[in-house]
Amino acid sequence: MLMKKLVVSIGGLLLLLSTTGFGQLLQVDNSSPYNDPVYLIQNILLGSSVVATNVTFNGSGALPVGANAEMIGYFDGSSSNLSIAEGVILNTGNINDAPGPNNSGSDGIDNMTSGDPDLDQLSGVVTYNASVIEFDFETVTDGISFKYIFASEEYNEYVCSGYNDAFGFFISGPDISGPFSNNAENLALVPNTGVYVGINTVNNGTVGMYGAIGGCGGSGDPGLNNTTYFVDNEALGAQSVQYDGFTTVLTVQKTLLPCETYHIKMAVADAGDGIYDSGIFLSKGSLNGVGANNSSSSTITETACGGYVAPDGQAYTTSGQYTAVIPNSAGCDSTITINLTITLDSDSFAEFTINQLFGGDTAGCVPFSALFEDVTTVSFGLIQRTWDFGDGFILVSPVSPFQNSPIPPGTHPTTMYPAGTTSGLYNYVHHVYENSGTYQVKLVSINPYGCKDSIIRSIVVHDNPTSGTAAQTACDSFTSPSGSYTWTSSGTYLDTIPSIIGCDSIITINLTIINSSAVPDAQTACDSYTWIDGNTYTSSNSSATHILTNAAGCDSVVTLNLTINNGSTGTDPHTACDSYTWIDGNTYTSNNNTATHTLTNAAGCDSVVTLNLTINTVDNGINNNSPTLTSDAAGAAYQWLDCGNNYSQIVGETNQSFTAKSSGSYAVEVTQNNCTDTSDCESVTLVGLQETKKRELRIYPNPTTGILTIEGVKGIVTIYDIYGRLVLTSNSKTLDISNASMGIYFVRIVDEQGKVYVAKVLKD
Repeated sequence: MLMKKLVVSIGGLLLLLSTTGFGQLLQVDNSSPYNDPVYLIQNILLGSSVVATNVTFNGSGALPVGANAEMIGYFDGSSSNLSIAEGVILNTGNINDAPGPNNSGSDGIDNMTSGDPDLDQLSGVVTYNASVIEFDFETVTDGISFKYIFASEEYNEYVCSGYNDAFGFFISGPDISGPFSNNAENLALVPNTGVYVGINTVNNGTVGMYGAIGGCGGSGDPGLNNTTYFVDNEALGAQSVQYDGFTTVLTVQKTLLPCETYHIKMAVADAGDGIYDSGIFLSKGSLNGVGANNSSSSTITETACGGYVAPDGQAYTTSGQYTAVIPNSAGCDSTITINLTITLDSDSFAEFTINQLFGGDTAGCVPFSALFEDVTTVSFGLIQRTWDFGDGFILVSPVSPFQNSPIPPGTHPTTMYPAGTTSGLYNYVHHVYENSGTYQVKLVSINPYGCKDSIIRSIVVHDNPTSGTAAQTACDSFTSPSGSYTWTSSGTYLDTIPSIIGCDSIITINLTIINSSAVPDAQTACDSYTWIDGNTYTSSNSSATHILTNAAGCDSVVTLNLTINNGSTGTDPHTACDSYTWIDGNTYTSNNNTATHTLTNAAGCDSVVTLNLTINTVDNGINNNSPTLTSDAAGAAYQWLDCGNNYSQIVGETNQSFTAKSSGSYAVEVTQNNCTDTSDCESVTLVGLQETKKRELRIYPNPTTGILTIEGVKGIVTIYDIYGRLVLTSNSKTLDISNASMGIYFVRIVDEQGKVYVAKVLKD
C-alpha cells in the first residue's frame, strides 16, 4: 500500500473555532431498517417503472456486520449544503464521519477490507475498503436515470496525484459492451463527455499540494477544466459536511431495452491506500424508468370443444369475448382479447348397441351376423363415423349421402339414416364374423368442430358344437374345461362345455394325476440371507415357502428353516500427536472418524470397528523479524532455546515472542494440545547500542517529531514498529516518519559488510 502524508490543519482547527457553521449538520442513520441494503434500494433509491431483485452488499445478501455495517446507510441532507434532500450513502470508512463540521483535512477510517477489481482498473492502482451495492433490475421503459454526488477527503490536497479515490456505476446486460467485469460499462461520466468522474477529473481547477503537473490527464491537465461540477467545501468553510469537497448533483441517464434484466454495481473505494474516506450520496426515489412504456395488446379467435384455457390460466366453458392480461414484474403487461366459441361440453356423446341380425343376442356360433346400431344424437350433427370391428376390418363411414335401402340377410352393406327423423329408422352397420373369439368393437364419432368421442363394446363368437377325446396330465388335481368338475385321481372322465346359444361340446378326458412333494431347507447366516425366493431375510424364519418343480414336473414345496446370527459394531477412540498407526495397518496423519476395520465376533459374524481419531499437531514455525522472533503457534506454552548452547533453555523466555539481546541462533519449544515440538533454529545478527556507539553511530534527534538523521554508518535502513510491521525502507541518511503514529520504533541498519545495527527511537 502507498503511504500518504498525514497533515494536521491548524487553519482548519481555527476555522472550526471561529465559524458558527454553514447550515445544520448532515444527518446519517444505519440503524434498522436503514442497516438493510434491500430496504435501502427498494424503499429509498427506487422511483417508478423499475423493479429490483437480488440485492447484495459487499458480496452478501445478508445484513452487513462489523466494518461493512458502518459503510452504508441513510442520510438526511435537507439542512446541509448538499443539494440532495435525502437518500442512500456509501462510504469507504464509516458513514458517521460524513456529517460536519469540516474540522479535518484528513478524516477517515481504514477498515482493512479489500477493494474492487473494477475500481482497481478504473483508478490504475490497488483499491481498499470498497463499499459495493449491486442488484438486478428491469424497467418497463426504454431507459433509466438517477442522481448522485461524489465526495472525498482527498480534495483538495491530492488533486492530480496517485491518491485518486475511485467510484463507479457499472451496468451490464443486453446490448452492453464495456471494458469492465461482465462486459460492464461505467455510467459515472462528466456531463457531455466520455470522461469518468473522479478527483482528477472534477475538482477546484488547481493542482493539489501533493499532486503533480500532468497528473490530471496528462499534458495540459484537462481534468482541471470541470470546476463547474465541483463544490469546494473547504473554501466555503461549511460546517454541515465533513468532506473537503464534492461534486454538484450529477445525473446518470442510460438507454436500455425495455423489460430485459440488467445488473448494476454501485461502488466506491480508497485508492492507493486505506485512509482519507470518500463517499457517494444517491438521491432518494431518483432511480426511475424514462422513455416510452412498452406494454402490448392483441386479439385472437379460438374455437374449442367443451372448454378452453386462456393464456393467463383462466378456464372457460361457454362462448363469449374474454380478456387475458399477462403481466411481468416490471409492468410490461400483454393484454389479449379472446373471441371464443365453445362447440360442445366435455360429456361423452358416442353410443351404439349390438344385435344379432334380426335377433337380439350379442353372442352366437360362427358364422355370426351382427347388426350395430349407432344411437349417437347431437344437435349439430356429425361429419364422420369410424367403426373398428375388432377382427381387423375397419369401416370409415361419412354421414352423407345416405343409403335408404333395407338390409338383406347375408350381405355386408352400411346403411345410414339421419338422426331425429320420424321414419323410425336409424343408422346401422351389418358385419359377419367368420371365426370364434371375443371381439372389442369401437365406434369413433367426430363433429364438425373436431370434437371426438369413442365407445367400445364386446361381442362373443363361439365355435359350433363339437365332441372329442383329450389326454391330460395334472399335479394333485384337475378341473374340467367346463369348470363343473375337479378330479384328484387318474381315470377317464366326460365333460360338457355348454354355450348360452346352445353350442355345447362333449369331451372325453383321459386323466393322469401326479402328486406334489415337500422338502425343508436349513440355513444359517450372519445379519441377513437371500433365499431362493429372491427375498432377503434379516431375522430367523421357519415359515417361508417356495415352490419349485420336482422330477415329475409337479410342485416341490420348499420350507425355509433359517437361523440369523447378528454382527456387531464398536468405536475405537484414540488421541495422538502428528500420526497414529491403527489395527488396519494404516498410519493416519489427520483426524478420522470414518475408517473401519472388520473383525470376527463370537457368533462368527463381522464385528465392524470404527476409528474415532483425533490428531493434535503443533505449528513449530517462527517469524524472524530480527531481533524479535515470534512463534507462529498462538495460545500455546513456549520455551525459547539457545541453539548455540546445546539447546539450553533461556530462563524467563516463555512468551510467544522473544527479542534476542545478542547475536546467535535460537529456537522455540512449543507445547499445545498435549503435544510438544521444537522449531528449526533461526539466526539473529545484531550490534547493540554500545557497539554502535563504538562505531560512532548517531541517530538524532531522539525523540523526534518526524525527521531523523543517521551518521557514522552507511547502509540499507529499515524502520519497524513495536509489532514488527515495516514502516519505511531507505538508503538515505535522512528519514521522514512524520506520517507514523506516536510510539517506539526500531531503526535497523545493514552496512556494506552485512553487519546489522539496531537502535530504538521514540516518535512524539
